[in-house]
Amino acid sequence: MKKLSLSTILGICAMLIGCWWVCGMVIDLSRQSLMNWKWVDFTILSIITTIPGWFAVYFGFRLIKEKSKKNIKGTVGVLAILGVLCLDVFIEWWVLPNHIGKPISFLLITIAAILLYIPVSRFLMVRVGLTPKPKGEFVGRGIISVIAVQIWLAGTEIAKIYEPKELWGIVFALYAFGPIIIAWVFHNVAMRFIKEDKAEQAEQPASSNPDPLDT
Repeated sequence: MKKLSLSTILGICAMLIGCWWVCGMVIDLSRQSLMNWKWVDFTILSIITTIPGWFAVYFGFRLIKEKSKKNIKGTVGVLAILGVLCLDVFIEWWVLPNHIGKPISFLLITIAAILLYIPVSRFLMVRVGLTPKPKGEFVGRGIISVIAVQIWLAGTEIAKIYEPKELWGIVFALYAFGPIIIAWVFHNVAMRFIKEDKAEQAEQPASSNPDPLDT
């Protein structure tokens, strides 16, 4: 019997986890819709909430068939997203004070998942004989946009602590527009660094791929 490679095992696990997520969401929404919702609401929410699970099944299957950078990053990335969603449900009110709330915990969990996603993806690429780029391989516009939105939401939550009594003036302007300005500045600065890294990588000659280890 041929031994399964590490990437193939990850693909199988991603498909199983994706199926578990889809089934769990559908069952939970079915239970709630019988009590409170209409079937139209159930259909819309089922489509939205099961998307991560379907992506896990899709990328897991693709990774089993083809060990490419896109499939590796897609599989590890969607598993990281599912992990973030699960952890957010369990610890959003346990780790941080209630006045900070869900946006802060979700932001911290997402950053931790990204920090885990990068080395795992890099390791799997090397295992199958692919050469990860030194920079700009794993963090792109999508990840930066997600973090920027979460910075905005977290900043809005923190700003509520200092909500001014009067709806005018500099203090109110900082309260109302400060979080989104901070998120906008973060997004633009991060994207500038990414573009510079991509331009630098384009100028460098491509290196030869190492021998595959994922056998």
